Amino acid sequence: MKKYLKLTALFIFLSGNLLFAQQTQVLLLPTIHNAHETNPRYSFQNLLKIIDNFKPDLIAIEIRQEDMHQHDTLYLNTFYRPDMILVKDQFPAIPKVGIDFEGNDMVGKTLPMNYRKDTTTINGKAGLINRAIKSDPGFMSAYKGSGIAELENKRLALIASASAQELIDGPFDSYSNLMAAKLDSLRALNPEYAQFQISSSYRDQRLADNVKEVILKNPGKRIIVLSGVNHHGLYVQVMSKMTGVHFITRVNDR
Repeated sequence: MKKYLKLTALFIFLSGNLLFAQQTQVLLLPTIHNAHETNPRYSFQNLLKIIDNFKPDLIAIEIRQEDMHQHDTLYLNTFYRPDMILVKDQFPAIPKVGIDFEGNDMVGKTLPMNYRKDTTTINGKAGLINRAIKSDPGFMSAYKGSGIAELENKRLALIASASAQELIDGPFDSYSNLMAAKLDSLRALNPEYAQFQISSSYRDQRLADNVKEVILKNPGKRIIVLSGVNHHGLYVQVMSKMTGVHFITRVNDR
């Protein structure tokens, strides 16, 4: 009887480990873009160590898939953040995939160098609305009384000093969610301004959809997803509903 119980326990143990090995293992890693240069607890070196220690089979990066083979330094620096450019060129033995999105009008195309200034594109029109919002005295007065600035200051303090683990575990996502809700309420007072939020939310959702697609297309692999910390909360909300995926929430940056 004891021998039978031991064999049963061994079978359960081996089966559990086999199931875990077959699961897709995903680390949703928030990055802080240029702030890696000045944050002593989450430097570019810390970022690279996290990736190295995770031993991923695949790295997803906040660069458009169309530009993953781009080597023009001026082009990359114009449109992408330094943490993404850095990782794109590191770990040559590990496959990488782009998850960024810059509008339906640019799908499958190289971004024109004046793209950020072109007000005829979808993103350019959203930028015009955003500038109008910031120059609207009534909106800015309501903004100052909403508590949004205080939340943003708390977020900036975390970006300046928090470790990667603290950004994963800490209140950053909660601050972001509360800020978004307050901004939505303010913009809803003007239908034109609400269009900016629609455009911004659409990009966020497209990024999340791209991440989900990468996970679904790579079952059983260890995947690390690099994206700005502002997107982390949405990724967690969307990806946590997936089945057959084990999300890694502890990182090693040493």
